[in-house]
Amino acid sequence: MTNSKRTSEEKKMKTIFNYWYVAVLLLVALLIDENVVNWALAVKVGGYSTAAGFTEAFKDYSIFDYLFFTAFRLIPYIGLAIILVILSKTKAKDFVLPVFIGGLIGILAMYLWGSWTTLRPLYTDEHVSSTQAIAFLILPFYSSSSGALGASVFAAGYLPFRLMAKRRAGQAPSLPIQPPSEGKTTDVKTIQKTVNATLRIGIITCCAEKLTDYFPTTAEPEFVPVEVPFTPDDQLLVDELRRLGHHVSAVIWGADTSELTSLYDRLIVRSPWDYMDSDEQRRNFLSWLEKLAGTGLPIENDLQVMLWLMDKRYLLDLEAVGVPIVPTRLVSVGEVFDLEAFAKNHSGIIVKPAVSAAGAGLEFLPDLPTAHSFQQEFVQRCQSGAQLVQPFLPEIQTNGEWSLVYFRGEFSHAVHKCPARGQILVHAERGGSLRFAEPPAVVRQLGDRTAAAVPQAFAVRHGAECRMPLYLRIDVIETNSGGLVSECEGVEPELFFRARPGSAAHFAELIGQEILKPAACL
Repeated sequence: MTNSKRTSEEKKMKTIFNYWYVAVLLLVALLIDENVVNWALAVKVGGYSTAAGFTEAFKDYSIFDYLFFTAFRLIPYIGLAIILVILSKTKAKDFVLPVFIGGLIGILAMYLWGSWTTLRPLYTDEHVSSTQAIAFLILPFYSSSSGALGASVFAAGYLPFRLMAKRRAGQAPSLPIQPPSEGKTTDVKTIQKTVNATLRIGIITCCAEKLTDYFPTTAEPEFVPVEVPFTPDDQLLVDELRRLGHHVSAVIWGADTSELTSLYDRLIVRSPWDYMDSDEQRRNFLSWLEKLAGTGLPIENDLQVMLWLMDKRYLLDLEAVGVPIVPTRLVSVGEVFDLEAFAKNHSGIIVKPAVSAAGAGLEFLPDLPTAHSFQQEFVQRCQSGAQLVQPFLPEIQTNGEWSLVYFRGEFSHAVHKCPARGQILVHAERGGSLRFAEPPAVVRQLGDRTAAAVPQAFAVRHGAECRMPLYLRIDVIETNSGGLVSECEGVEPELFFRARPGSAAHFAELIGQEILKPAACL
């Protein structure tokens, strides 16, 4: 199974898991019916033993009866399920659990009480009126009303806790600022006044559901999100920023940019990890960045730098200024390229989109037959986007990969990652392992050299040097011929603050002390 197909299957399974409440509602509807109530009545009121009561309750029950009554009984559950699915796709997704609990309690309370009241005369001398018989038939509709009431009560009860959590998270806006006038950006002097003062900082991330693709991992099973949608790594930064007195809250990319100017003094892009899930998501993310640029809000990393680093052609720019990279052949859109011919000179090849992240779309072709069979799909890929073709480096399976983290060009810490046995991807969510350690001298030297060269490499494509990015993660593979840079990430890399005590605090101080430039229009 190819990596892309395996990823697709994993996403399907996670999507199914995200709708657990639908399965629970269906299970309850199928198992808790009027016959269970009848059984309880036979034992409690009719004086039957448990076994005899079961026989009495189900003696005249056929599969047709079961299906007929189940169809009616499902009505309130289907209504609740639809409401929960709609909630899960909105900003109010954290209401899913209280609405589920309240709605289920309301449905069951009415259904069980109604069934008990209606069926009780079967075991007493009470007369069963026609009104009671009709009430039994329309009981699902009464249950729908009680379910709605229960869901509303629980949602209202949860609301104060939600508001308190948002206040603790720094959601309440402070130091109000006016949206920039048309054609203007935020005045740098205004920004300078906020240096070393309390700031309203937005951490740009992804929706909470996406985090289940990454956490927990076998390498760190207890390292899980605490305050979603922050990743556990970003949580370390958030805690340090709040310790310094700043108001910090999550901004899920795609949010209305016109509202952000009155809520935040600056934005830090950290974990928008779902923007590469599809071409449409990527286009939406780029469109959102363009709108963000128009607000004039200070943002890090710089938008132009992030756009540059989102396209792996930056590797060729680094190579142009003397940085040794994993040998890379760019195949442009529509270009004809023979994978099999390239594979003849290497012990396997790697194919990946020029614009991708976290191993998305990466294919390992270990031999000539595999390269030959993949050629047609490769041609199709080249019709929609540029591709990179690289020789497979067997050292990735033996030496692993080093990730070196830099803040404003200065080395902070490193992580050594290795793939699972027989695999090539080092990502922890793909089964890889990691350890926090000091990198070998040759790796550290190459990392320092690469970080220092970033502004010049940016100028290769843009004609002018950029400011040193606030954060970079440079990935290096040790080979027999020396270290080679495989990635230079400055959009959404995990920064592994836990690898070095104090690194999150240092990063937080940089954010709080610096005068960030307003975002330039794209």
